[in-house]
Amino acid sequence: MIAPEQPLLDHQGQAVMSASHCVLKGVLECQSNVSRFILSRSDSTLILADLLDSGSMREAFRRHQLVHHTVEDAGRAATLARWEAREGRRVVALLTGPTVPSSMRALEVAASQPFEDAEALAVLIEDSGVLRDLRRRLTAMGLPLIEATGVPHTREAIAAIVSPRNVGRAKRSIRPCG
Repeated sequence: MIAPEQPLLDHQGQAVMSASHCVLKGVLECQSNVSRFILSRSDSTLILADLLDSGSMREAFRRHQLVHHTVEDAGRAATLARWEAREGRRVVALLTGPTVPSSMRALEVAASQPFEDAEALAVLIEDSGVLRDLRRRLTAMGLPLIEATGVPHTREAIAAIVSPRNVGRAKRSIRPCG
């Protein structure tokens, strides 16, 4: 069971969460049926990575028909997310930590290839200061940036990206703030 102080499964009220927990809550609350959640392990996601392996989260993921992958490198997470999207899955990838720069090449490759009709990929990038000019680099790749400010905004941004009406049409990246 998720600890009582963990507000991930709460449906009302206010809570203070880390940005990575905010992203997971947005994925779980998204109405567009995200099927894959890919996370790069870093200092900012260690607690979330451990939580994902807990029994209650496994049950929540099963109910949502959601599979998660935790990898050590943000570049590997970005590549895996693109592969999963190519299989027609709705994918949310959270790229964090000092390996985020290694994800830029994978994102450049993903942005250079057309998205097929069934593909949906939302990439959330932690801006921990290791990348200079993140906004400019993403825009140059053709990946517009949405700067999410909380659970509702994150959930709505994810839903907009992976919704059936937008699948295969637009590429987006989200930078969770906070």
